Amino acid sequence: MADASVLPPKKDVALVLLEGPSVFVHLDPRREGVTVPNWFKNQPQLVLQIGMNMAVPIVDLVVNDDGISCTLSFNRSPHWCHLPWSAIYALIGEDGRAMIWPEDVPPELAAQLERAK
Repeated sequence: MADASVLPPKKDVALVLLEGPSVFVHLDPRREGVTVPNWFKNQPQLVLQIGMNMAVPIVDLVVNDDGISCTLSFNRSPHWCHLPWSAIYALIGEDGRAMIWPEDVPPELAAQLERAK
């Protein structure tokens, strides 16, 4: 596993990737502080697409020291979401640039990756 001290801060990576069309945010919705629709709260992973330059703008998108906050659409219904940095384990830009923070990968996913080796 990579040494967490050599990985850049998640906020810095998010801000760089958000210069592109969009970013796929991989997170563990079970972590403390996560605000997403309740039907996602018991699964080990959730992938949300956010961006500053998307076809449908996210006007309230905020990236700060606490995490990412914005209103997203689920089944055509708006839902305000808060994604603390502690819950985010990967950020993948539409252009293929990506960063994974191994220490934050949900244990179920880490076990699947180990078995796949």
